Amino acid sequence: MRNNIQKYLLAIAFILFSLTSIKAVEPQEMGKHSFKILKNFNKWDTQTYLKQIMSLEEFHQLGKNNQLVKEERSRNKIQSLTEKKWHGEIIDNYMEVRKDAARKGIEWRKIKYLDFIYSIEGDDGITICKGELFFKYKERAFSVEVGYILAEDGYRLVQIDDFDYN
Repeated sequence: MRNNIQKYLLAIAFILFSLTSIKAVEPQEMGKHSFKILKNFNKWDTQTYLKQIMSLEEFHQLGKNNQLVKEERSRNKIQSLTEKKWHGEIIDNYMEVRKDAARKGIEWRKIKYLDFIYSIEGDDGITICKGELFFKYKERAFSVEVGYILAEDGYRLVQIDDFDYN
């Protein structure tokens, strides 16, 4: 009986840790946050990657917040977004970055952080942070674009795309 309780508590702790590991970040943390995700691109399948991105349910919840999503048109657009469209776009971006990087022979676990440049903008009544993450593999510099949306608990990752080499 005691073993079962310990297993149960351990399972709950693991679930809570998993839920809190996908956290909101502040702008100055976004580069390092995105970089940690990139370093795992070789290991993750699409489902694991999706867990790093703001969920559709969280996005829908954000769409109900008049303070964070100021334009009604944007709130309606967010509320009508389907899982197929949300996940489809995220997965397409993920696969495209992986494919482009594979052509350059990148081993994600061996990349080195260089810099993160960002700007915070209002777009259709939503506060977003658009950034470019620069990293190095061997002696060559590369970059990806990242996007975060301001949610109730801070900025949440919604996209990594547009792999480029410099």
